[in-house]
Amino acid sequence: MRISRLDLLAFGPFTDVSLDLSGGSCGVHLLFGPNEAGKSSTLRAIRQLLFGIRLPTKKDPRPDDTFLHQKQDLRLGALLERDGGDRLEFVRKYGRARTLLPPDGGSPLPEETLKPWLGGVNREYFESMFGLGHVELSRGGEAMLQGEGELGQLLFLAGSGISDLRQVRNGLKSEMDELFLPKGRKQQINDALSELKEKRAGIRRAMLSSDEYAGLMDQLESAARQLKKVEEEQTEVQRKMKRLDRIARALPQISRRREVQQQLQDVALVPLLPAEFSEQRQEHQKQLQLVQHETARLETELQKTTVELESIEVPQQLLEQAEIIEQLATDRGAILKAINDRRDREAELAAVRQKAGETLYSLRPDLSLDDVETLRLSDQARQRIREIGSERDTLQRQLQERQGNVESVQDRLRELQADEGSLPESFDCEQLKALLPASRMAISQESQLKEIRQQLEQLSRLAEVELRQLPLWEGTLPELEQTAVPSSETIDRYFEELGAAAKKREWEQKRLTEMQSQLETRRNQLNKLRRQGDVPTEEDLLAARERRTAGWNLVTGLRDGRLKPGDDSVVSWLEAMQIDQGVDLDAAYLAAVEAADHIADRLRREAAQVEQKAALLAEIEDLERQSASQQEQSQSALEAESAVLGRWQQEWHGLGITPLPPHEMRSWLARWQQLLSHSATVRQLTVQLADLNRQLDLSRRLLIQALRAADASARLPEETDEEQGLPLSALVELAETAIERSDSSRRKREEQAAEIRRQQDQLLKAETARERLQTQLAEMEARWQTELAPTGLEGATSTSQASQFLDALTSLFSQLKDIEDLSRRITDMDQDHARFTERVRQCLPGVAPDLAETDPADAAGILRKRLEQAVQEQNRQAALQEKCDSLRKQLDSQNQQLAGLKSRLQEMCREAGCQEIAELPQIEKQSAQRRAWTTSLEEIEELLRQESAGQTLDEFIEDAATEDPDTIESQRAALASLDDTLRKQRDELRDSRTELEVKHRSMDGNAVASQLTDEEQITLARLESDVPRWVHCYLASQLLRQSIERFRERNQTPVLVRTAEIFRRLTLEAFTGLQPEYDEEGEPVLKAVRGSDGRLVDMSGLSDGTRDQLYLALRIAGLENWLDQHEPLPFIVDDVLINFDDRRTAAALEVLGELSHRTQVIYLTHHRHTLDIARRVLPADVLLACEMPSSAFVPGGRLVASS
Repeated sequence: MRISRLDLLAFGPFTDVSLDLSGGSCGVHLLFGPNEAGKSSTLRAIRQLLFGIRLPTKKDPRPDDTFLHQKQDLRLGALLERDGGDRLEFVRKYGRARTLLPPDGGSPLPEETLKPWLGGVNREYFESMFGLGHVELSRGGEAMLQGEGELGQLLFLAGSGISDLRQVRNGLKSEMDELFLPKGRKQQINDALSELKEKRAGIRRAMLSSDEYAGLMDQLESAARQLKKVEEEQTEVQRKMKRLDRIARALPQISRRREVQQQLQDVALVPLLPAEFSEQRQEHQKQLQLVQHETARLETELQKTTVELESIEVPQQLLEQAEIIEQLATDRGAILKAINDRRDREAELAAVRQKAGETLYSLRPDLSLDDVETLRLSDQARQRIREIGSERDTLQRQLQERQGNVESVQDRLRELQADEGSLPESFDCEQLKALLPASRMAISQESQLKEIRQQLEQLSRLAEVELRQLPLWEGTLPELEQTAVPSSETIDRYFEELGAAAKKREWEQKRLTEMQSQLETRRNQLNKLRRQGDVPTEEDLLAARERRTAGWNLVTGLRDGRLKPGDDSVVSWLEAMQIDQGVDLDAAYLAAVEAADHIADRLRREAAQVEQKAALLAEIEDLERQSASQQEQSQSALEAESAVLGRWQQEWHGLGITPLPPHEMRSWLARWQQLLSHSATVRQLTVQLADLNRQLDLSRRLLIQALRAADASARLPEETDEEQGLPLSALVELAETAIERSDSSRRKREEQAAEIRRQQDQLLKAETARERLQTQLAEMEARWQTELAPTGLEGATSTSQASQFLDALTSLFSQLKDIEDLSRRITDMDQDHARFTERVRQCLPGVAPDLAETDPADAAGILRKRLEQAVQEQNRQAALQEKCDSLRKQLDSQNQQLAGLKSRLQEMCREAGCQEIAELPQIEKQSAQRRAWTTSLEEIEELLRQESAGQTLDEFIEDAATEDPDTIESQRAALASLDDTLRKQRDELRDSRTELEVKHRSMDGNAVASQLTDEEQITLARLESDVPRWVHCYLASQLLRQSIERFRERNQTPVLVRTAEIFRRLTLEAFTGLQPEYDEEGEPVLKAVRGSDGRLVDMSGLSDGTRDQLYLALRIAGLENWLDQHEPLPFIVDDVLINFDDRRTAAALEVLGELSHRTQVIYLTHHRHTLDIARRVLPADVLLACEMPSSAFVPGGRLVASS
């Protein structure tokens, strides 16, 4: 999972800020900004977004993000993406529940929507595992120092991110030591046990056994029983007195209730209008008056505006000519300017005529300006003359150069032909060249033979030793290699399954024991209740009432003759009632009635015991059912554990061994894998050794054969066994010498021949080019004379002279063009003035005949002013017309509002059930009376409920009705008198008991024994508090230790290897590795390997910065190990490199860049040099930087992290 966009909608200092993190499929998102830019708020926002917004409390102080936005307004949003292309966009608000919203603000999303994206990670684990700041980094380094490099603790730190693990363990041990030590004395439990022992010894010494003491104890018990009985009777009397008091207080309210109910019946037909009905009706009537007044005002203003509009007259004929008049006014300025400009243009024309005559005289004195057109050349003709002149000069120069080239090539060719016969001969070396690369490679392989032989011997011996030391296995190594062995994942799975099955069995058995204990307790309680006297149940009452009903049916049957006294139904009923057959049936029925009433009275009188018995019976039945079900679950859990154990043993059946528990078979599997790895390496080295020997022999034979075939002059021994032993390096030197000699001869001959051919080709090309240039130059001279003929120039004229003539001729025709343009311009001015005059004359008769004799330019100006006045009148007319339209629309709106108010008032009449609006006040008054009586009734019933003591309102009123108001006071007085009598009896019994207790304490040591017994109970109470605390701490400590050790066993190898590699890079190889060792107590610890001398250094020997770098390496390695088994989550880093120098900062950023290929990395910093280093060391497609503004309080904006 990765965050593609983070929306800080309303959180901390941010308002509507969006952080775009979608750039690239991987990379480090580096967020840079100065202090107060909101980086810490951004970090908190990510955590609050994923797991809910929390605010600071007294128990959990944290930064407050509500200083700008209220807590109910806090909003965060995000767009999440996964590798499969899944996307999730949501908004998080503050609240206790249903805080996950869709981006469009619809119905809340279930919280389970986000859980699959988090992979089961909760808030605490995310903050410890996927968040790392400078404080956590320093705390982690300090924890490694305090733990003295304990290996299990370090690995647990890497896997969980809990930097204060040592502090947790020390805290548990410290609390345990304060409570109890096996040989301690001053600890709380030790001290309480010693004190308890002393108290019990003192009790045994102080106890008496005389008959007098026993008699006194009997008297004390009798007095206690009598006192309890009197107190219970007094409690019952006081309960009855309180009941009478409640009824006495309630009777006036009950009477008042009846009166209020009668009042409500009187207004029952009045509609119950809303409370705001009267206020709304008055408001509507007020609005109606205001609308009527506004309507009258608008009608008056509309009439006044209409009169003013009709009084305006606009000259439409003048407005119709507005475009012409505006154009004339615009052209008037141009005409006035042209009149002034015409004089200047006439003077300019005379000057240009004079200059053109002088130019023509310098070119052709024999021609006048009238004949100058005979000299006009087209642009193509002038261009041809220039191009032909340039080409003519170029051909002349090239012909001279070609003549010199021909002579130089002829001299070089004669020298080469003279040297060709003195060069040595060459021979064929292609086969040698083909064999030489392989032979050179084979030379390096000779030195590998000895090393491979040594490695093969060492590994063979090592594999034999490891095979003998492998437990449980009795076969050979080939048999072991062919046997299938469960994978480490299978072992881990069975480790989890067997552990879970055992825990399940223990838990189910524990639950069964607890249920059986509870069942026995409830049965004992039921038996105790029964021994105190049989308590009737609701079923007993139901049976008695059924017998009573049956008796009544028999009585009525005898009276109407349907039954006889001796019928079976009568006999059966009498037997069920346990009444003699001779008893009168009416008397028997009365006995049944009394029995049913007696049970009912007992149920009311002994309600607590009845309820307790019913609850016990129901609970016993439920516990028996649960116990039977739990017995089945416990047996099922035992069978499930046996099944898992059977499958575990079946996994190893192919090896013919009985496996140890999974956590022990992990190390067996590691040794098996190492043995197979060594065996495979032995086979590989054996094959490699044979291949090297075969390749070397083949290379030697082929090279000797090629040397004999290529160079007969090579000095090689005869074909005997000795030449087979000739070193391959010597043969390669001979081959290289032969090839070099042959190649040198061949190259010289080939170079000589190629040079001769090249010079011959150059000579032929030079002569051909010279002849071609001579022909081209002759043709060019003829074209030159032809092109110059129209100008009167001779063929011997040079190119520069012809170019000067053409430039002067171009200047002459340009002057003639200026003369023509000036003449045309003067003519155009005259024509424009005439047309303007004509247009003015045509416009005047229709709009201003009074200007017919005025100058046309002045007339155009006067018309423009008159037009402006007409436009003003027209605009005033339009404004008044618009005002009239607006007033009419307002009148329409007021009329609609007037109709709406009248409609609403009529609707209120229908709601009140009347015809006229004037009737509404009286109905509103009656409705208010009905509401007041209803409220009064509710208040009375609330007072009655307070007096009902748990009864329903109807039950309480019915109960109160059974009492005579006139006798309540006398009943209360009788009960009070009885209460006084019981109080006196209680006081007398208490005094008697006190005298007996004093007498008891005064006898021998029994008073001391009693005091010691009380002190014994106080000591036991202390133990009941302290012992569970010690057990809790002990179990927590053991569970933590076992978890750390199990985590170390499962993750030691992969995590340590990766940690060592990252640590080496972070320290720039100042430390090259990590080495597990054992301390004096046999506990595994971790030490660093110094790069300069290989010395092992413990945690105390590392500097603070190096420990921080080791902790960072552990965290990254642990995170990568976690990513191997889970979906990725963003890793958020907050300025952890502030104490790193530049080189180690660069190394750390490179490691984070590699990590970003597996999960999103978000790095926050306010140090610009960190950003500069990141830009220097991370590729552009890996670093995605975003510079945050200097203040996060600027609302809105979109920040993009880009390369």
